[in-house]
Amino acid sequence: MNESGFDELDVMTSAPTSLPQGTSMTTLGGIPATPSSPTPIEYRLDFRELIDTIKNNLNGKIWDIENKKWIEVGKPLMNDKGVGLVMTIIVNFLNANTVLSYYKDWEIDRKVKVFGETLLDTLFLKAKEIGLDTKNLPMVVIMVTHQVESALKRAREGTEAKQISTAYSVVEHIENQGKTLSLPFPRK
Repeated sequence: MNESGFDELDVMTSAPTSLPQGTSMTTLGGIPATPSSPTPIEYRLDFRELIDTIKNNLNGKIWDIENKKWIEVGKPLMNDKGVGLVMTIIVNFLNANTVLSYYKDWEIDRKVKVFGETLLDTLFLKAKEIGLDTKNLPMVVIMVTHQVESALKRAREGTEAKQISTAYSVVEHIENQGKTLSLPFPRK
C-alpha cells in the first residue's frame, strides 16, 4: 500500500482473464505471451502504463526516453492524497470494460463532460486538503480528461471490440488452418 492508501490499481486495470472457449492467452494475437511480453490484445486492454504516466505527470515527472526512467521536471501538482484521489476516479474510466463498450458520439461527449465537471468540482472542493494550487486546476482537469476522452473514443460504436474480434478471428483462422470460425463478439 502506498502513502495515499491505494494498492489495488494493478487488479482494477488488468486485462480480463476469461477468454472465448478455444482461445489461449499464449497465442492470442499470434505472439507468445510471457510475463515480460504481453500479447497485442492484452496490451491494448491493460491501462497500467497510461495510469502510471498520469500519476507521474501529476507528481511533476516525465519519462526520459534515453535513460528509460522517470525524471523530475517540476514540483508535484498535488500531494499523494490528491494523486490517489485522481487515480480512484480515473480507474473507473480507464479499463477494458469502458473501451469494449459501444458508445455513440453523443454518449461519449456526455460522459466526458460529466467526468470533467466531476473532476473539476472534486479537486476544487478538496484543493487545500490535497495540496493543489487552484491556478493549476484547469491544467490538471484538461490533462486527465483528455486521457479519459481518448479511452472513451476507443469505444465509439464498438470500434475496439470489433478490432479485437477481428484479431481473434485471424488467430482462430490461423490456428484452425481454415476451419469454421466462431467469433467471441457478434458481427453486424
